[in-house]
Amino acid sequence: MSENGTARILVADDERSIRWVLREALSAEGYEVAEATSGAEALAALRTGDVDLAFLDIRMPEISGLDVVTQAHEAGCNATLVVMTAQTTMSNAVEAMKRGAYDYLTKPFDLDLVRLLVRR
Repeated sequence: MSENGTARILVADDERSIRWVLREALSAEGYEVAEATSGAEALAALRTGDVDLAFLDIRMPEISGLDVVTQAHEAGCNATLVVMTAQTTMSNAVEAMKRGAYDYLTKPFDLDLVRLLVRR
């Protein structure tokens, strides 16, 4: 949490439009939102300990979202991690959960579902 008690959310996706939509929706709800364009940027942000919740795309440059989940847990990161993907295969969902993801979103996603997930 930030100093004012606001949850800090990281949106990591190489697609600018996805980052923009999530940033706008979550900022409007009062959350502090940061962005990352690659898996390496996301992992660096998570390692600071300043992130409460992260939305991670599975397919990102440098490090995949699944590998970010694994490495973040190995580094002792306490953030809640949600994996996002346009690929709707169950194997991706199962793999994300095995690696420690809290939940899994398929693109395109319903913003009401995202808001509900953040509140949980």
